[in-house]
Amino acid sequence: MIADTARSYEDIIDKEAVWRQKIKPADMHDVLAKIVRKERDKDIPLNPDGELEAHINGYDFIMPKTSHELIDLGEAMRNCVGSYKKRVAQGKCAIVACTKDGKPVVCIEIQHGLIMQAKLFDNKSVRSSASEEVKSAIYQYMDVKGLRDMSGDLRS
Repeated sequence: MIADTARSYEDIIDKEAVWRQKIKPADMHDVLAKIVRKERDKDIPLNPDGELEAHINGYDFIMPKTSHELIDLGEAMRNCVGSYKKRVAQGKCAIVACTKDGKPVVCIEIQHGLIMQAKLFDNKSVRSSASEEVKSAIYQYMDVKGLRDMSGDLRS
């Protein structure tokens, strides 16, 4: 792990990006890997029109504005949504983050008014959530935006 961390540091172009942060030694490997990924993956605008954004019962439904925001969302949710950059940029799908107090709670993939995925942390389906508040906000969001569930992640 130490050797891999050292190699990651060597790969970083903007070394100041490392030193501008307070990084715990235990987190060094993952933080450096993230910096390397972002340097290799050019940050592009995703041009969301905002049509799918909403505020419902204390939850904000927001769309990542750039590919780096999409990567950050995937890392925060511990899922692979960060790899959807090309599909989102091409308009093949939209990604909406449901957040509470600025922290992501649910990650939603939408294609042509259809919810293809609605995942909690670690790719758990929304219907598996013990929180009725989260489920209610998602169901209201679907109703307000006229979305239908094709995922099986929502209503059973």
